[in-house]
Amino acid sequence: MRRYLKKIKQNDSEKIRLILIVVIVVCAVRICMYGGSLVKILSHSMECVVSGDTSRNGLQKLSELSEVTCFTLYKEDRLSVTVRQHDFSFPVKYVSREYMRDRYNISNGSAMTVYYANDKAVKELAEYCSIENGQVRITTNSDIKIFAESSLPDEEAALYAVYDFSDESTGDKSTGSSKSAGTSDDNAGMMDTGVDSYNILIYIDKQNIDGKTMDRISAAGYVPVDRTAIDRAVDKERLIIIRIEYLFLIILASAAGCMFRR
Repeated sequence: MRRYLKKIKQNDSEKIRLILIVVIVVCAVRICMYGGSLVKILSHSMECVVSGDTSRNGLQKLSELSEVTCFTLYKEDRLSVTVRQHDFSFPVKYVSREYMRDRYNISNGSAMTVYYANDKAVKELAEYCSIENGQVRITTNSDIKIFAESSLPDEEAALYAVYDFSDESTGDKSTGSSKSAGTSDDNAGMMDTGVDSYNILIYIDKQNIDGKTMDRISAAGYVPVDRTAIDRAVDKERLIIIRIEYLFLIILASAAGCMFRR
């Protein structure tokens, strides 16, 4: 060690080589840190509302995209309920039966409309909840049943419910569409709303490492209704990828400098 330190003091090229080695180590550590952040982003699932072709052919095209795990025709409304003389108003997100099952693992065999409250909605109703058979159940004075479901997204207080989407021109019923193991559900071939009267809710289990998941979905003709949150996530992902690429270039240049002999 002493000989090496003495050699460094006497030789400027060794000093430069040592600096380059330190640079390589620092860059390698930074790459590992950015890599961890990137893996975390890519492994994070994403759900977003898009507009586009809701005809049978259009939805078949959507089902063929490898980025999309499952999807459904989608609409939003509001529901005002009175629980124990207290009035509440929540946005309601209507999805297909298949999407409720595949995405949230919620099956509803009831013929009546049952609403499912996410955690934030449950907290607003907490004072007025009762527990039956170990499950929180909220029964309003309008005979509307609302069940608590922690698996639902909770960015805002909202209710979720199954909706039988229909063709407005013919009145034909359609339960929506789902996709499993890369193939479309049987209902996907039956669904043809006739008009673009609904949006589409898509679920992406994992994103691709190239940062262009949403670009490919947009290229297929499906445009996010609200791009703010998506653009923020995509920009963050692409920035990390660019930083990793530059760090690799610095490592390669530093390694080349270490091998240089005068």
